[in-house]
Amino acid sequence: MADNAKDKDLISRVQASAQKLRIAAMWSHGLSLKVADSFLLELYLLFMIIEDFQKTYDVEYDPGLYPNKHVFPQSGAKKNTRPKFLIKDKISKQTICQICPGTRVQDMDGNDRAIDISFQTATSPDSPTLQHLLQIFDAKYRKRPSKRLTSHEFSEFARWIDLFQLKSKSASLTFNALSDLSAHCLVTNGEETTEVDAERNRRSVREIVKFHPKSVHRRRPP
Repeated sequence: MADNAKDKDLISRVQASAQKLRIAAMWSHGLSLKVADSFLLELYLLFMIIEDFQKTYDVEYDPGLYPNKHVFPQSGAKKNTRPKFLIKDKISKQTICQICPGTRVQDMDGNDRAIDISFQTATSPDSPTLQHLLQIFDAKYRKRPSKRLTSHEFSEFARWIDLFQLKSKSASLTFNALSDLSAHCLVTNGEETTEVDAERNRRSVREIVKFHPKSVHRRRPP
């Protein structure tokens, strides 16, 4: 069982966002959260992206199906029955892409890998492969905000970009206040790795640090 969340600022912000987005989930109410802070950081990232996109697009919430209706996966899960968001053009109402939290996608070797948040094509099926993948995010929570992302975490995320053949891919969506997230992002409430920017550029990895309700985030490379 996951540890109870202890980051009160994250708890408060995630609950407020869930209420604002009208997501009937356990974290939109004043319940004891049997989830880890790392999962809350994923939800915070997800909800901030959705709120940002609402300024430019119509965003439709698909709550999923029983028994997983409104249940965002805390670990890798199959996409079918799970909640997701559909990003739609405000004028044509056509779906532009799907935003899928915590679901598995098949890589170039045929292995299923659980991605914290993935942007997928408008027609992406319930069993997506790398052909349906556009952009990925991985969230890493730090109990101490001064702690860095590790070189191993950087290398693993870069490896996934390679395995999903994402270096030349982009969702081509318009962000507003969160324009720094328009890439494949390794996100943390802590500090950046010790990698040089040249290596970040070579591996198509963008680090988003200090991503937390009580901080102002930064990006590397700048």
